[in-house]
Amino acid sequence: MNYYSTRDHQQIVSAAQAIACGLAPDGGLFVPESLPEVSAQQLQALCGMTYQQRAVTIMRPFLSEFTDAELARFTAAAYGSQFDDPAVLHRGDDAAVGNAGAAGGAKLDDLVAPLRRLRRRT
Repeated sequence: MNYYSTRDHQQIVSAAQAIACGLAPDGGLFVPESLPEVSAQQLQALCGMTYQQRAVTIMRPFLSEFTDAELARFTAAAYGSQFDDPAVLHRGDDAAVGNAGAAGGAKLDDLVAPLRRLRRRT
C-alpha cells in the first residue's frame, strides 16, 4: 500500500518510506491511499486471536512490504504479553475493551520503532 501527504496528494511513498520519514517533507502527514474493506466475518475472526495476532492482521493490508514474520516480530517487541493481562477486559459481546495504562500500554511509536530500525539497516 502506498501513502500520500495530506498537504500534497502527489507526494506518494511506500509504507517503508512513510515510516522512515515520519512526516512528509512538506510537513504533512502520510495517510493510506485507500482503506481496506473488512467483512463481518473478518471482524469476527479477530475475537479468537491474541492481541498480537490482531495487530498483525489489522496492519497486514497497510504494511504490505513486510512479511507476516516481520510484523509478528515487531508486534512481539512492541507489545510483549502485557495485553494478555486481565486488565484488558472482554465484554459479554466479545468486544475487547482495553485499559492501556493498566496493561502497561504501548504507543504506535513503540510498534513503529522496530520497523524504522530494520529499514535503516537495509
